[in-house]
Amino acid sequence: MNLYEMYVIVTRADTALMRRRLARSLYARAKLRNRKLKKQYLHNQKENFDSMVDRKRAGQSRSGRLP
Repeated sequence: MNLYEMYVIVTRADTALMRRRLARSLYARAKLRNRKLKKQYLHNQKENFDSMVDRKRAGQSRSGRLP
């Protein structure tokens, strides 16, 4: 095996390794982002539910019914 063939083999192996590393880092970033988005979504859902309950309570007290 001459020097050029060794260079090609090493370069291909290095490229494959870098692709694998990049794919892993992108996967890890996506996983963290999804976790953050899920927390944000759940937080917003809770706020929406709480504000809906508050509106219902305010509506009941204005209509003259007993709570």
